[in-house]
Amino acid sequence: MAHNPDYIPGKNLEFKAWANNFTEKVSTVFYLTFNIPVAKKDELVAANTAYNQVEALIEGGDNRTQNILNRKAARAALEALIREITQQYVRHNPAVNVGQLNMLGLQAYDTERTPIHVPQIAPHVYVEVGTNLWHYVHWGHILTDEKVGGGIPFGATGVQIWRKISDTQPSYEELEFVGNFTKSPQVFTYVSTDRKQTVWYAVRYYNAKGEVGPWSIMIQAIVN
Repeated sequence: MAHNPDYIPGKNLEFKAWANNFTEKVSTVFYLTFNIPVAKKDELVAANTAYNQVEALIEGGDNRTQNILNRKAARAALEALIREITQQYVRHNPAVNVGQLNMLGLQAYDTERTPIHVPQIAPHVYVEVGTNLWHYVHWGHILTDEKVGGGIPFGATGVQIWRKISDTQPSYEELEFVGNFTKSPQVFTYVSTDRKQTVWYAVRYYNAKGEVGPWSIMIQAIVN
């Protein structure tokens, strides 16, 4: 089941109804079921009562600044107690079941991890050739007018860029790994002895587990 990391309602009237239910369930039934100390249960009841008293003044039209400040302080104290009880006596209690969580207005933690998908698509790649021994390698999953973009698609963390200097097209197995990257383009600078050499590039997406997707088409660019 999904878990809302901030289970306490934000709006004051919604919070009032939610906290009243939580306090009523804890103070009448669950303090025994969950082994919550009587003193902690009584502290919760007192804090909830204090919040309801100042909320009643404001709901009755007494919106003086002091009442607004008192409500803020009372709510903060009540929220702190609710979070303390939830963490210490409910969330980590193996005896608590989903039905009891629902009665308290809590949701069950997600016990199933979201699977990490292997990238399913191959990137497009385009090399912009500079005049001073550099290549800009552009990559992405969207291709328009020989320009590529689109960022990182679903299931991918970034791309691996591979290359090889060769007069003839190498196989993918012969390519040399350059690195993992998350931004496009990436610039590669060559030395003067590389001038007029042919560089072959290919890229592929990888995910958070290091699993890789299919290769891009291998392309070539001359070092100028």
